[in-house]
Amino acid sequence: MVTLQSAESIAEVAHANRQIFIKEVLEGPVFKSMVRGIEEAALAGKNQFTFQPNDVNESSETREVLLDTLKLAGYKTSYFFGNLITIKWGKEK
Repeated sequence: MVTLQSAESIAEVAHANRQIFIKEVLEGPVFKSMVRGIEEAALAGKNQFTFQPNDVNESSETREVLLDTLKLAGYKTSYFFGNLITIKWGKEK
């Protein structure tokens, strides 16, 4: 006989694995590349940076983690087709 886990049990599994996924994204090369680009743009006196992951097919889940992390840190973001993310900070010109 096949048994079905409760929705609560499955939700706990999903939450735990989501936290692992978020940690992997924030420690991975895509996030590090984005941070480097933001820092380089700021050092050049700019208040925005347009980021496109090397892999245009980067998962929507990865993009969601990036956008959520940027928002929590106070950045303004816009997402465009082709995985372009415009990241803004500071005062508008």
